Amino acid sequence: IFFTILFSFLFIRKKISTEVRLLAYGITFLLFTLFIGLRHNVGGDWDSYLEHFEYLEFQYFFENLLSWDPGYVLLEYISLYLGLNIYGVNTLCAIIFLFSFFYFIKTFNIKLPYALLIAYPYLIMVVVNGYSRQGVAVGLGMVFISLLHKKKLFKSILFLILAVSFHKTAIVLALLYLARIKVNIRNITTVLIIIGVMFFTYTIFQQGFNIMYSYYIEKQMQSTGAIIRISVNLLAGILLILFFKHYKRLYNDYDINILMFIISIVAFLLAMVVNITTVADRLLLYFYPLQIIVFPRIFYIVNKINRDLGFIYFIFLVLLFSGVLFVWLFFATHRYAWLPYDNLLFNLE
Repeated sequence: IFFTILFSFLFIRKKISTEVRLLAYGITFLLFTLFIGLRHNVGGDWDSYLEHFEYLEFQYFFENLLSWDPGYVLLEYISLYLGLNIYGVNTLCAIIFLFSFFYFIKTFNIKLPYALLIAYPYLIMVVVNGYSRQGVAVGLGMVFISLLHKKKLFKSILFLILAVSFHKTAIVLALLYLARIKVNIRNITTVLIIIGVMFFTYTIFQQGFNIMYSYYIEKQMQSTGAIIRISVNLLAGILLILFFKHYKRLYNDYDINILMFIISIVAFLLAMVVNITTVADRLLLYFYPLQIIVFPRIFYIVNKINRDLGFIYFIFLVLLFSGVLFVWLFFATHRYAWLPYDNLLFNLE
């Protein structure tokens, strides 16, 4: 898959008709839907997701809805009703993430090969392909960021709520409102609504938050690759600052991106100083879009300044994300849960 993404760069400068481009997007959407949705025994949480689904029909609907993440539970009930098993749940999760992902890159005008080069090695292959609930939450978070960029604050609240309904940690995205808040009646109302949503979320799902606190903080669960992943976000932020004059002249989303960079610095300090790497790693997933926005745009800026430097920068990006993929596949502590990859389609007779 990764080599196919690299191969697609050969056509990135070609003049392609709208029909061919839509076909390419459609094929990509379909293939990744099958790749994510029909995976079999893939992902660190496969057994727990499967067990939860199998006991679904023996539990009360509202009790189950409030004891876990309601957005994901609703997808489980839809799949149960349709008789699609856990594969139906995963396929619905894949569709939601991919629609969100495509909406995001369209909003920020990021070409698909660049977006996949950056997103596939970890966000898609590991997170979306393993942590189903948080994968959907990250996708919906991308729509949230897109709407926030368009200054559609009330619509963004809706998608923030949807993201939180799939994984409570998505509430951290509310920090991005700091990039858009100006003192007026409408925005004060927005802030009050956000505070209300956060309070309501904690009140309803207090037990879940307590479990997460115990799991991530008190037991000090560690993510060995967190520092590397956070560092890539920091690198995107550093490039953003180095080229800020060019960037601000060409694009109007500097404030949101610089805020995501600041949050990345805080996450890095949490991982390095306080040593709660899993918390920092999981929360920073919602700000992974910083990489998808900044890295391709810096290439455009560098390439415009000097084509040779642009080529060197492009090779650097390929090596960087090839390295991310290589290190995870061969050295990640929990890679065994994703390897070897298996799919329902491989087992049809």
